Amino acid sequence: MKKKFVKIYKLHNDGSQQTLATCTLVDTSVECIGDEIFVRNLLEKGTPNYLGNSPETLFPKEGLLFLENLAYVFRSGYLNAAKVQEG
Repeated sequence: MKKKFVKIYKLHNDGSQQTLATCTLVDTSVECIGDEIFVRNLLEKGTPNYLGNSPETLFPKEGLLFLENLAYVFRSGYLNAAKVQEG
């Protein structure tokens, strides 16, 4: 079975990008690996829910909803998350 995942990128001034974290759906929860401080903040503080469902703040325990929301949370000039991919 293919796993669903989202990569979060940090964009540099020279146009290059670096993978800051990779978040993967494992069973019914999301696990993130990458930059230690970034991942800790993401897991402990959650993200605002931009998809309009409850709850207002999403945490990895929300599984696929948390994963799908990352593309809406990280869409700035410096942090960018891809949509959910399978691989």
